[in-house]
Amino acid sequence: VIGTLARRLKHMQTQSEARDRHSRFLVAFAEILAADQESHSVALKALQAIEARFALRAGLKLGDAPTLLSPNHFLTANSEEELMTQARTTLQPCGWDGHNPRHRAIPLASAIPPANVLLLRRQPEQAIETESLELLQALSEQLAYFLQRESLRAKSLEAARLHESETLHQALLDSVSHELRTPLTSLLGSTAALEGVATGRIPQELGDEIRAAGERLNRVIENLLDMTRLN
Repeated sequence: VIGTLARRLKHMQTQSEARDRHSRFLVAFAEILAADQESHSVALKALQAIEARFALRAGLKLGDAPTLLSPNHFLTANSEEELMTQARTTLQPCGWDGHNPRHRAIPLASAIPPANVLLLRRQPEQAIETESLELLQALSEQLAYFLQRESLRAKSLEAARLHESETLHQALLDSVSHELRTPLTSLLGSTAALEGVATGRIPQELGDEIRAAGERLNRVIENLLDMTRLN
């Protein structure tokens, strides 16, 4: 009886120590993802942490990117590409089974398809415990949240840039409109005054020509501004 109790206590202690290690690693992983650095650099550090913790090769398939983001720049085989496609389609982890004993693809939730995928490659005959699988799943969820956050941040910056560009564009339109219309108004006004005092044939014809040219220029400006607004 004493021996059984001792074994149980030892097992409970081992489990408690494992949970403590997992908790500390989750905190350290979250700190990596919270670093104020360029997103790809942060992602690479996160992958390096996964590789060091589990003795795996790790890579990220980001959207439609043609290559895998990985600390070791390893190339993917056709079977791995098919596995990532399957994970994206089913939105379920795939691999580390009879069909793909060395590879595992974990889809990372994404607001905009296609989903990002975490690809893991283990050594032949390397065993992955259930606790490690659960920890990897928790890490993948943190990584998915980080990638979503960075995607939203990039879209917010792009929206701000477009708004600033539109503001500058409108200011330029207003300036061009003012600079062109002011002398044009003076031209047409002078023409009207000239017609009012004209007594001979030549001044009258000259006034008609100036007015026609001014109206033609006005139409050109209107068309130019309309096209610019549409663009």
